[in-house]
Amino acid sequence: MKNKNRRRHRRRGGFGPKPGEFGPGNQKNTPREFYRHLSIYLIFAAFFFLINLFTAPGSWWFFWPVLGWGIGVAFHFVGTFLFPTDEEEEEYSRMPLEDQEEYEDELELKEPQKRWNEKDLV
Repeated sequence: MKNKNRRRHRRRGGFGPKPGEFGPGNQKNTPREFYRHLSIYLIFAAFFFLINLFTAPGSWWFFWPVLGWGIGVAFHFVGTFLFPTDEEEEEYSRMPLEDQEEYEDELELKEPQKRWNEKDLV
């Protein structure tokens, strides 16, 4: 059964996340994901430092990639702890597409008001 799913996934376009896995819009800003991101960042920062130390000790370039990636980690921190997403919005994003369409149909939509005269249109 696993191979069947793999073949089906390959037919849909090959690479990338399978439905229900991580992909655009599926990431959750949980503390666990943040700490995972932070730990990977710290490991690579040490790695960049060691490469810099052994290859060009007089020129310290390692802090540029560390600084750039650190900005991303800072935004991840802000999104996770300072501005968490609304639970209802998160629940909506986890819904299957069919259920999202039903949910949207239940919303009350106002009819747009006409702000022009038909005579003025050419």
